Amino acid sequence: MTLDACLETAKTTLTTSLDALGQHLCCAVCLSLPKKPTKLACSHYFCAACAKTLFDRKQPCPTCRAPCTKRESRKDERFEKIVSAYTNVLAAVASVTGCSNMLVTRGASTTNATMIAYNADSETLYGR
Repeated sequence: MTLDACLETAKTTLTTSLDALGQHLCCAVCLSLPKKPTKLACSHYFCAACAKTLFDRKQPCPTCRAPCTKRESRKDERFEKIVSAYTNVLAAVASVTGCSNMLVTRGASTTNATMIAYNADSETLYGR
């Protein structure tokens, strides 16, 4: 296998893995990486702001429809560290590939897949 083929395989594997991990980390309400993750009694995670909206509206968990209350929810510092580490990996990938930023979002496609979008610096692309 040539070096270019190996690099392309590694890039595909990395992108696929980051995509899968991003799908599991995204808040099901706002479809972004959760800020101050809150774990519900049903073990699903949401942004603190999105969880508060659920509690205020007395809505069930959007993922499994189980009842959820603020009293049974918990701030999860471990999950927050996982999201932070994931963000750091995205930043590292961006710096290695010469990208200025990366954005993770879910629901932007017809298949509801997580999309990892990035913008490469024009200098990196065009050598200017």
